[in-house]
Amino acid sequence: MKARTVAAAALIVGLALSTSACTFDAPQATLIHYDPSDGVSANVGAIEFRNLLAISPDGTDANLVGVMINTSKSAQTVEFQYTRHANGVTEPVNDPVLIPAGAIVSFGNPGVQQLVFRDADVMPGSLLTLFIQYGDQTGKKVRIPVLDGSEGPYTTLTPSPTPTPIPTITSTAKPVTK
Repeated sequence: MKARTVAAAALIVGLALSTSACTFDAPQATLIHYDPSDGVSANVGAIEFRNLLAISPDGTDANLVGVMINTSKSAQTVEFQYTRHANGVTEPVNDPVLIPAGAIVSFGNPGVQQLVFRDADVMPGSLLTLFIQYGDQTGKKVRIPVLDGSEGPYTTLTPSPTPTPIPTITSTAKPVTK
């Protein structure tokens, strides 16, 4: 009888330890990095990029939306490189953005300047590939989600239209001589 009691106690302790021990080596979920919104994040040197996404309703031009944080003590000119597809020609394009020292710069949102990638040829639901670099820092390729701007918070974030050049009026009149 005593042997059965000891065996039963050992079995109970063994089951209790084996069913609860899995939490000893499991990673803590709150320490796992993830992007809590629709965009993605990246760091290039002292510049942090947060919640990067693109709005492109028709798949042609794309408005880059996100935040850049310059943690350095000097202004930096960040280059965003993407591929333009226009008139049967595919070419890389660099769009520079100056970020003051210690600044947090929001872009693409209402009331702030847009960074529009013209002829980026990215359909909503796809990923836009950007190469981000500044100074002599090693750049990083970032693939950001492309949304169509139809969802509530994104309806005001569509790319601004390409400015129409103002025609120059030249006079063909001849001066009148008296």
